[in-house]
Amino acid sequence: MLKVDTKDVQKLVDALREVSRSAYPLTVRSTLNRLAYDTKELSSNETIPHTFTTRNTFIQKSVQYERSENTFSIGAMEARAGQVSDYLGKKTDQLEKQEYGQPVVAKGKHLFTPTITARGGDYKKPVLRRYHFPKLEIKTLDDLVEYPTKNPFLEIKQACGYARRNNETFNIIARSPRQKYGIFNIVPGKVRNKAQMIYSIGEKSRVIDKTRWLDKTAKTVGVKVDEIFLEEAKKRIEKELAKKLKRL
Repeated sequence: MLKVDTKDVQKLVDALREVSRSAYPLTVRSTLNRLAYDTKELSSNETIPHTFTTRNTFIQKSVQYERSENTFSIGAMEARAGQVSDYLGKKTDQLEKQEYGQPVVAKGKHLFTPTITARGGDYKKPVLRRYHFPKLEIKTLDDLVEYPTKNPFLEIKQACGYARRNNETFNIIARSPRQKYGIFNIVPGKVRNKAQMIYSIGEKSRVIDKTRWLDKTAKTVGVKVDEIFLEEAKKRIEKELAKKLKRL
């Protein structure tokens, strides 16, 4: 004959009531943490590599997530994902500018923008190592000739003449015959010299087109919010019940 201990039954009922009070806010909090973590992971592993040209993984690793504070107040819960303002001692605000289309301001008088030549023929590729700042050695006509031309249409021609006479390859800051101001790589040739712009020099600031990389990633992850919530709810209920059962 099966004997039922009403006290044990009451303990189970009390345990279930305790779970119903704590499980919901804890599940909301863990769901928010999962959403933030998944957004960080998707951004680092897929969105950023497929959206931007990066030389290394520094930018991806600067994207972090922050867990919600330990509270049972759902209104106070907030988990975040995005690029931290400082990573490994370096200021990191590049992705914020890309997200919202903010202006990029040069530290000096001008902005230096690498050309397709500097990127090895493909804008999706990183800048070739030999063209990296600040190790790039740059000359001016004053460094090469005694009487540099004052005619901007002849600057590259004079630089090419020097390269041919001295059989020397170098980088020079000058204006092209089309009045394009930049840094040119000059290579002497037997028949014709090669002058290719590797950096264009523009105004002190320019506005970046906004990409909304983080917003798009968050929306992709957000589609799974119901699935994540159910997973977290199941784990929370099982955990809370297990804790209560151990006390019986």
